[in-house]
Amino acid sequence: MDSPLETSHEFAQYSALRLFLRNPETVLLPKMTSMSAYELERLENIRQNNLRLQELGLDAPPPSRAGASVRAPPKRKRPALSTAFPEELVERRRSLRQRVATVIYSDETPLPQTHSRAQPVERSRPYEAPEDDNQEDGAARESTAMLTEVAERPPPDAGSARAIALSVDAIIERHLGKPVSSTFTKAAAVEAITGRKNVSFSKYAGSLEWRNAILLWVNIGGADYRNVFLDGGARMTWYASPKNNEGTPVVRRLLAGKEAVLLFCRLQQEGSSEPYVCCGRLEYVSHDPSRQPLKFVWSLRDLETLRKSADFRELLAAAD
Repeated sequence: MDSPLETSHEFAQYSALRLFLRNPETVLLPKMTSMSAYELERLENIRQNNLRLQELGLDAPPPSRAGASVRAPPKRKRPALSTAFPEELVERRRSLRQRVATVIYSDETPLPQTHSRAQPVERSRPYEAPEDDNQEDGAARESTAMLTEVAERPPPDAGSARAIALSVDAIIERHLGKPVSSTFTKAAAVEAITGRKNVSFSKYAGSLEWRNAILLWVNIGGADYRNVFLDGGARMTWYASPKNNEGTPVVRRLLAGKEAVLLFCRLQQEGSSEPYVCCGRLEYVSHDPSRQPLKFVWSLRDLETLRKSADFRELLAAAD
């Protein structure tokens, strides 16, 4: 579309019209043959309005636009496309030391496993029977279940008890029904029955393996050691260490029944202990694998001789 000021003639007419509208009293309306009657009437109305404004003192000329800087409307900022994850999925940094991602749980999220506080490890106490453990367990296995092969094991160290063979007959002849040493320690008892010092073995286990025999340690007396003897001393209960089961080597040897099993008991009193007394050879009766620790029942093969011993009778009285 053509602009209304394309020619110099039209521009001159436009300039004269602006001058007439600003000064309607002194400037004559230019002759514009190209204007219609409506446009002429409109111009006359503008002239009359300007005269009225002059009478009211409101005839200040409008500011010139020449050279005025046109202020462009502010551009609207388009929101940037966000590629960030939703807020609930974003890892929040709570401190300088904690930078663990937040876990969002739902009904299908498995709960983390809770770990209870580690309990202090207590040294195993063999033969700790509950107070009501006076009878055999119905689930105990009979001696026919003793046919078990001993698993292969690495050879023992030269100075360990498992590498030394005991003279079982000599021990029974010399120590049966008597304290084997003057002190209450296991080391003193081992030295007394072997005549050797510095034999390597565990001081805390309830059993001691030799090359041809197994020795059982039993504490009698006190609140922790009850119901050890049954039927007037004819049988006794023995509890293996908690770490033992039917698959551990020492238990497999006990169940195999091919080697001598010897019993050594000491009287445990408040604040003191007596020396170990040799209570002779044991014979397997039954065991209960459902118990933890494992419960064994043994019969005393040398009971008739033991009943003549004052030390053995003292052990029986403390066990009641």
